[in-house]
Amino acid sequence: LALSVLVIFLSSYDTLSNVMTNIAMNLQFFQTNGAVLPLMKKFLSIVPEDDRGKKVPREPLTVVFENVFFRYPGSTQDVLCGLSFSFGQGDHIALVGLNGAGKTTAIKLLMKMYEPTFGRILVNGLDLKDIKPSDWRQTLSVLTQNDPLFDDTVREQIRYGDYREKMNDRRLEAALDTSGFKSIMKDLPRGIETHVGKAWAMPEDEAILLSGGQAQLLAITRTLYRQARIYLLDEP
Repeated sequence: LALSVLVIFLSSYDTLSNVMTNIAMNLQFFQTNGAVLPLMKKFLSIVPEDDRGKKVPREPLTVVFENVFFRYPGSTQDVLCGLSFSFGQGDHIALVGLNGAGKTTAIKLLMKMYEPTFGRILVNGLDLKDIKPSDWRQTLSVLTQNDPLFDDTVREQIRYGDYREKMNDRRLEAALDTSGFKSIMKDLPRGIETHVGKAWAMPEDEAILLSGGQAQLLAITRTLYRQARIYLLDEP
């Protein structure tokens, strides 16, 4: 073979080898992560929420559930059947019932995650469905049953509750005192600067893991730190 042909062959072989290796790696990736692809497709097909509507009234809020029925999409059974109650801003109320009674569903309706199948939720006489979703959610601070913690310091975990604003020391102290996490924080190696979670921590962070109860108290602190008009706590 001529030297030039040999050089071209060897360089082409090297390129082809890299291409084949990449194809094999991609096939392995899709085999390993194939279960994720349908979820990604479903996620990418989500239609953005229509964020139009009326502003939340500035005066103290009164929320009224008026004969509310609700069933989840695709279901034939009502979760809520004629639910009626009311509360005002500053009131303290508890929804009590057996598992599956619809307590969490009522909170989801208050968060505008769903609309009632029948009946209305009124805010100072305005139908909640007519209020701008983003504006309404700014008035809420919500603690769900599975509120996640992140790999970061205790301070940043709490600040996430109201991350748009600069850290407010007065609200921070009030939230720590009210939740009871302040007594736990005293025993942490770096206090409020202690890194919680070890997945992304560096060795010098001296990261720790919290117990389930401690993590829940930290999540409550985050919820209370947020400056809201209505607080929704789902089995805290």
